[in-house]
Amino acid sequence: MVKMKNILMLTTMYPSKESPLSTPVCHYFAKVWVEMGYNVHVIHYRSVFPIIFYWVRYLFRNFVTKIVGNDDGMTWPNIKDFSFTKNGVTVHSLPIFKLLPHGKYSKKTILEQLKKIAQLNKSENFVPDLIVGHTHNPQLELVSKLTCSYPNARSCVVIHETNTTIIGKTYPNEYQLYIDQIDILGFRSKAILEKFESLYGNVKNKFLCFSGIPENFIVDSPHRQFDDILRSFIFVGQLISRKFPSVIIPAIDARYIDKKYKINYIGEGIERFSIIRMAESLSATENIFLFGNIPRKQVIKLLDESDCMLMISYGETFGLVYLEAMARGCITIGSRGEGMVGIIDDGVNGFLCEAGNSDELSEIIGRINLLTPSEKKRISNNAIKTATKFSDYNVAKNYINAVIGLNNK
Repeated sequence: MVKMKNILMLTTMYPSKESPLSTPVCHYFAKVWVEMGYNVHVIHYRSVFPIIFYWVRYLFRNFVTKIVGNDDGMTWPNIKDFSFTKNGVTVHSLPIFKLLPHGKYSKKTILEQLKKIAQLNKSENFVPDLIVGHTHNPQLELVSKLTCSYPNARSCVVIHETNTTIIGKTYPNEYQLYIDQIDILGFRSKAILEKFESLYGNVKNKFLCFSGIPENFIVDSPHRQFDDILRSFIFVGQLISRKFPSVIIPAIDARYIDKKYKINYIGEGIERFSIIRMAESLSATENIFLFGNIPRKQVIKLLDESDCMLMISYGETFGLVYLEAMARGCITIGSRGEGMVGIIDDGVNGFLCEAGNSDELSEIIGRINLLTPSEKKRISNNAIKTATKFSDYNVAKNYINAVIGLNNK
């Protein structure tokens, strides 16, 4: 039986009524920890900017949507605190003022937040045994300073940023001090860890903080059968420029003179129009199916009907959709040097391609089509075995054990 521990999580990413499209990864961790017997309180920060910022975002919303992939955050901000409970997790959603996007929070703002956290904890008789933060700004500064208020608490910050140079830019004079005050650093992928250490030196206490998938997403027993060549492909993700959704069409089309292939697109975004134009230019409109955003059950059904899931994007922190596709037995093609490094082993449980490289992607598809059906099935089965290790429960348990030091015992 796990001894009850109080966990305080600080994050800028948490689904709520004000940010319904926010990634739920932090909630998945917190929810499992509650199931394990921990008491979890979350401080969810919603950045608030000067009012002119929201006018600019509104006026240039098409451009912003092309980059970001959705219009979450385009509306005027709610500057009120609110709290809620979800799956046993207590969440305090707080606005936090910032002068510029991606900029550093002022000393006054940080001091106000430290006081507010202390007041909330005192009002709830909550003394954290563990303090964890997700994303560097402002969590790296806040968590390091909270260690002074709660000297007996373990501390951790998980780095999500694929461009780790931003940490030094945000805290040019303080980053080493803050890092030294944190007990352990987590990294959302092996690629992020390697980039971080290349800039800031070796991290003594560290772990890889992967995402997980629901256990019911993983097939109980492999049952897929493959033909001589792949026929059905699927892309799952936002249709935005950094995910290169349209370049997969010529990569696939070049391999099928008979035009006997199908590509299903799951997701929304401004690149939808590029997909349509690309399909028209290749006389492949009958091969392309745009489903938009659909319920999770339907996504699973389409994954099960597809031979191959492919997305060769850049800037992927982790890429949960790859794991979900692997869990259903799809032959999965991801990006080399991105979030799937160390998880997809090229040619063993999937394949890796340079981000955005249509020619290399076409070559990989040709290589897969040369494999026998049994060889394809072997790769599919290996993908399922890999995904099984990354259930919500397993990754949350590994995370908490790493932070409290159980993984080292």
